[in-house]
Amino acid sequence: MGEPKSNRKRILTGDRPTGKLHLGHYVGSLQNRVKLQHEYETYLLIADIQALTTHWDKPEMLKQAVYDVAMDNLAVGIDPEVTTLCVQSMIPEIAELTNIYGLFTNMNKLRHNPTTKAEAIQYGMTKDLRLVRDALNAAVGYQRLDLLSGYVALHLKDSPFLAMLDSQEERVEVIKAILSNDSDAAASIVMRVFDRELGHTPDGLRLRNSDTTYIQFELDESADGKTKPLYTSSLTVRIPVELNALLLLESHLSSGFDQLTYGFFGYPLSQAADITFVRAHLVPVGEDQKPHIELTRDIVSKFNQLYGGGKEIIPMPKALIGDVPRLAGLDGDTKMSKSLGNVINLADPPEAVKKTVWKAITDKDKIRKGDPGNPEICNVFKYHKVFNQAERVAGIERDCKTGVLGCVECKGRLTEALDDLLAPIRERRRPYEEHPERVKEILLEGTKKARILGKETLDMVKEAMKIDYF
Repeated sequence: MGEPKSNRKRILTGDRPTGKLHLGHYVGSLQNRVKLQHEYETYLLIADIQALTTHWDKPEMLKQAVYDVAMDNLAVGIDPEVTTLCVQSMIPEIAELTNIYGLFTNMNKLRHNPTTKAEAIQYGMTKDLRLVRDALNAAVGYQRLDLLSGYVALHLKDSPFLAMLDSQEERVEVIKAILSNDSDAAASIVMRVFDRELGHTPDGLRLRNSDTTYIQFELDESADGKTKPLYTSSLTVRIPVELNALLLLESHLSSGFDQLTYGFFGYPLSQAADITFVRAHLVPVGEDQKPHIELTRDIVSKFNQLYGGGKEIIPMPKALIGDVPRLAGLDGDTKMSKSLGNVINLADPPEAVKKTVWKAITDKDKIRKGDPGNPEICNVFKYHKVFNQAERVAGIERDCKTGVLGCVECKGRLTEALDDLLAPIRERRRPYEEHPERVKEILLEGTKKARILGKETLDMVKEAMKIDYF
């Protein structure tokens, strides 16, 4: 592994090893890593300690996941001769820097990190309504309705009404109606669902709107000549002018203690230490990680101000967002995420890719071939725009709008385009799967090199803080 050139700026990038990498990682960060690795001195960190912030009860899964993340990076084109691959837990300097940054980072900055809050809800680590409110505020502000539907899906699995919603798209449709304060639209959706599931719209369905702050519906169904309450629920929403939205699903949100752990709450500090232990200038990330980079910049600025004496001890890092800032899952308006089960992994065989594509939600108004479609609202077409050739995309758009192209054929074309992308990645991955000792060698060598730079950074930090006593 060649030594870095002193005149090159540095990149720090990496992944949490919670499983194999997927297409969201590819467009969000991996493409930029491969493209820039010969331009910058690149360090690729496998953040296994951060994986334990959400998977602390499954440490046995880490070893294989570390190897999988390394192999996926190598398979997409990361060159271990020019990029340093290293493992977080084997670099104690990162942990020391994390502790130091925690000394002067106030809790408020951590509490208001939108990525942390969103993931806390996603992993079921909190039922604190204040935290839910803050996350929903961020979700609306960032146009992240997927967080809302993800929250519904995770916390209302036992809801009879939720079970009637046959798609993520329908959940999002309900939430959009509520957030836009459109009670008529919400009522229409509720009645449509009951009509579909029960075969009719029950006479006992009542929807009430009080001061536009909540929508409540009740359903009474006659049985054996007697009327009994079949289902009662309420959706409560508060929508001030500034889109300060709070979605409280009161009937099914169980009470309980906040399960947010110290490690999870503080892992943005660990990410700041990841970036700064190599004194990185650039960080290729997906859009959802931007808040972490902003917090890192705040920490760097404060450190230099407190201890730099007018000098820049730690360089100010910048985020580099991929060409596709956020890749939605094919199952609807959601982020592609392992926890939501809607991913296409880079290592997936053709039959697995086809199965995922075939479940994709398309234009609901295009029922059969011959019907004119609206490709701009179709998830499959969105993927065509990202992964297919431009001239093919133009033809698909034209043929969809005229009805010449049916959804089944369109999904087939997407499957072919994805296989064209993934086949060489799978092929490059295979030798590492067959010889995992080579992956181990790359990680050990890279980690040893990264520790040298990390120790140099930590020595500089301690000197600036005047705690280099001996």
